[in-house]
Amino acid sequence: MVASEPAYVPTLGRVRASLDALAGLDAHRALAGYLCVLNTAATENRTVNLRPDFRGFFDRFFRIGSPPNKKPYAVPFARGAKSILFNENVAGSYAPSSLRPVNPLHSVMEIKGGGGQASFTLRDNHIEQARELLLPTPLPIYAFACFMYRDFGFTVNPDRDEVETAVTSDFGFALGESLVKSGIFSDDLASISAADFEMVGVV
Repeated sequence: MVASEPAYVPTLGRVRASLDALAGLDAHRALAGYLCVLNTAATENRTVNLRPDFRGFFDRFFRIGSPPNKKPYAVPFARGAKSILFNENVAGSYAPSSLRPVNPLHSVMEIKGGGGQASFTLRDNHIEQARELLLPTPLPIYAFACFMYRDFGFTVNPDRDEVETAVTSDFGFALGESLVKSGIFSDDLASISAADFEMVGVV
């Protein structure tokens, strides 16, 4: 499972390779918002009337050190974009008033209210809509985990089960019986190598 303190963390080379793999998927930038809502659904064990903390999610998974130009987040989901950097106004970017009608998130979830009262409900066909509008190629589980958990690590040098369990725990509640069968993720777990991780602390 993912460690609360750094233990076995991906090497810098593995993180860079994972970032490149994710950035090469031609995903829509709004995928980050969908992942945040999936994470909230997994935390609350429901898919309706969710109030995701977009800023907290970005701080946890996408924040980088020494950010340039007030863009403190590296988000490797940007279709056709030259930069993966994301601005600091995350909450504003995902406020209902900022999400234009053409934003694909409206097809993936129902968004009601505004300000601190905004709620997000995943549509019954959210997986199909996400695959069509946000993610033309599924997220490779191992690359995804190595990038998203780069600052947290694992309590043991992870194997296939450890990685898959961690991602399922954080994002899988609304995806049905398996990450891969949902079509949101693909199985690249055969590429796991102990050499991809280094021990930097003890939990």
